[in-house]
Amino acid sequence: MSSSSYEQLRARLKEAEETIRALAEARADAVVTEQGVHLLRLHKTDLALREAQEALRESEERFRLAQSAAHLIAWDWDLRTDFITLCGQYTHLYGLTPERTTLTYGEWLSVIHPDDRKQVQAVIRETLERTHILDTEFRVRWPDGTTHWLLAKGKVFLDDSGRPIRALGVSGDVTERKQAEETLRASEERLKRAERIAHIGHWDWDIKTNRVFWSEETFRIVGRPQDYIPSYEESFEIVSPQNTVRVEQWVRDCLAEKRGNSIEVQIARTNGDLRTLTLTSEVLLDENGMPARMVGTCQDVTDSRRAQNEAFARQKLETMGTLANGIAHDFNNLLGGMLAQADLALVELAAGSHPEEELQRIRDVAIHGAEIVRQLMVYAGKESEDLDLIDVSRIIKEMVDLLKVSVSRHATLETDLDMDLPAVRANAAQLRQIVMNLVTNASEAIGDRDGVIRVTTGHVVIDRVAAISKGVTEGDYVQLEVSDTGGGIPLETQASVFDPFFTTKSAGRGLGLAVVQGIVRKLGGVIHLASEPGKGTLFQILLPSEARVGATAGPIRSAAEAARPSRKATVLFVEDEDPLRQAIAKMLRKKGFEVLEAANGGTAIDLLRANSDKIDAILLDMTIPGRSSGEVVAEASQVRPDSKVILTSAYSEEMVMATMSSPLIRGFIRKPFQLGDLLQTFRNVLSS
Repeated sequence: MSSSSYEQLRARLKEAEETIRALAEARADAVVTEQGVHLLRLHKTDLALREAQEALRESEERFRLAQSAAHLIAWDWDLRTDFITLCGQYTHLYGLTPERTTLTYGEWLSVIHPDDRKQVQAVIRETLERTHILDTEFRVRWPDGTTHWLLAKGKVFLDDSGRPIRALGVSGDVTERKQAEETLRASEERLKRAERIAHIGHWDWDIKTNRVFWSEETFRIVGRPQDYIPSYEESFEIVSPQNTVRVEQWVRDCLAEKRGNSIEVQIARTNGDLRTLTLTSEVLLDENGMPARMVGTCQDVTDSRRAQNEAFARQKLETMGTLANGIAHDFNNLLGGMLAQADLALVELAAGSHPEEELQRIRDVAIHGAEIVRQLMVYAGKESEDLDLIDVSRIIKEMVDLLKVSVSRHATLETDLDMDLPAVRANAAQLRQIVMNLVTNASEAIGDRDGVIRVTTGHVVIDRVAAISKGVTEGDYVQLEVSDTGGGIPLETQASVFDPFFTTKSAGRGLGLAVVQGIVRKLGGVIHLASEPGKGTLFQILLPSEARVGATAGPIRSAAEAARPSRKATVLFVEDEDPLRQAIAKMLRKKGFEVLEAANGGTAIDLLRANSDKIDAILLDMTIPGRSSGEVVAEASQVRPDSKVILTSAYSEEMVMATMSSPLIRGFIRKPFQLGDLLQTFRNVLSS
């Protein structure tokens, strides 16, 4: 073998070795790669497993946290074995120890409160047989005797044949919620009971949605069934027609002013029953300050108003009794004075003297009696008061004789009257009533002991400092004081002496100190009391005077001062009271009148027809027997249309004129009247 052939063979062998080595290396690389892929796959699977395990752990932790936060316990009820497995840390919800996680259905049922057991069994039967969804609440009783509320929710799973084989769910403690609901229910029940007792309901009007809510008592008050759905518009249907406009305006005012208010209205129930309600509202504003809701209450005050009216009626009767006692007392004094003066006049006449003074006093007492009657009419609301410029001192001076008769025989009446007082704007009868009440009270305070009653008047000027303590404005005042040396008024009683119906006596006197105070206040004045037990009592009255305008009281007109008629006139006088008619007719004849008398309406009409050509005026009483006064006036308009009628009555002019209307009526004079006033009335009417 040649060397060249050998080298060629060695080269091929070397090449073959390189190829074999390359193949071996490639095989090794392939094995390594295959193993790496397998290992990579194993690594990824392990990683996924670990991630799944971590997710499961996190899920279980979240479930555990959710259970912990919600106080839930999971349960699994195997219906084939009847075992219930409790999962979670709150096995104590059933009163069980943490170790007790499995129990039979019967054992579980025994934990249920006895009062709820039958209901729970019924729910479970319904769940297994029909709904397959459990949702119920029940009470459990723990071994320590305490009761707790649980909520149970779950689902029933079925096998291929549709039979229940398993139930899964959770239970939670809802005791706090049930207690809160019970507290709320009890609170609502108390509210309903309070509303029912007080006859107060509440309502809520949502202005934006126009929805109205009524409470249960509101439905009862307005007489609507509980299923009635109220609306804002329909709410006005229950209001009586005469109140509707007023209530609508009330609502508008509340919304415009953005604040609540109260109003009293009358409503009509569906059965026709009328009820009186007091509505009270409150306006709630939105974030823009605009009314969003209007809420309030409605109170049925029908019974209380009826009770108030009945109490007022009883009080009015008591007042009338008090008035009757006081007026009887005052009138007995007046009549006593008149009888005494009449007896004295008769004695004077028998002795050949002229009893002018006694007759004048009788006349003054009669005028006083008429003023008391008129004051009663004012008090009863039958007529208004006329205020004149009055001289207080002159009024009291005219009353002195009457007051002396009225006081106790143990009391001495003294007066210190300023006869140069400015006038006050008042009513003479009111002032007399004030003085009579205060003097009578002073007399009774003296009682059976000797004492002094002192009445003084004066003109005082109240400056700014004194005005504050006196409770008046600064200015000129007439001061009237009535004091006595009686036993005084205890301090604890002084605060009540001006209260209505308060008295320390067995019977009332006049209108009482409450009305005295009312009169003084109405005249713009004040009354003060100063008293000390054992040292007597002083009542001080301050009345605003007219000093700054220079006003003075007007004189009293007498019959002699009245002007005589300008010519002889014929008067038809229609009056059924014989003594009054005869006396007035006689006085008119003495003053130059020709008088025709009629005691009833029929006679008056006959006289009108027989003397139609000469009757100038008719003095006609409003209340006469037979044909009415209206018929007399109607007849006069036919037979003597130019005659002039003067009406007279014991009632006020306003009351009389409200019932009589005719162009013939030219004047009115109130009974009892003085002759001078009557003559002046005739002169005014006949000259017009």
